[in-house]
Amino acid sequence: MKVKFFINQSQEDEGFEIIDFHAVILSKTLENSEVKYWTEAAYFIILISTPADAYRYLDLIRFYKSVKLVDRFELTLCNGVKAIIENHSIKCKRAFCDSYEDQIDLDLFEKIISKWIDYLQGVNKETVVFEL
Repeated sequence: MKVKFFINQSQEDEGFEIIDFHAVILSKTLENSEVKYWTEAAYFIILISTPADAYRYLDLIRFYKSVKLVDRFELTLCNGVKAIIENHSIKCKRAFCDSYEDQIDLDLFEKIISKWIDYLQGVNKETVVFEL
């Protein structure tokens, strides 16, 4: 999976302040040269906007993996974005969607969140691209 963290900029009208916000792209080139994107999972990661929040979610993932007492774990972020951890994978969905999409292996997702913490702590506007 190719992961890209970067700062995106938005400006509604000329003369207004430019707003910087974090952006994430999760993609993989398939065997038929088609590119698959995990947009719901990327949106979930973007909403984890501080290192402290990211550490909390990372701790929850590690708790789920280590304590085999829970079969299913549901995480809810702002704006009704949800994720379900079960069967050693995570599935994400946005508010008002009926189904969960973007299933990712939990170990892979844990690595992405760890890198996201490093990126948030870096406080730079450099684009970071890596393969997992």
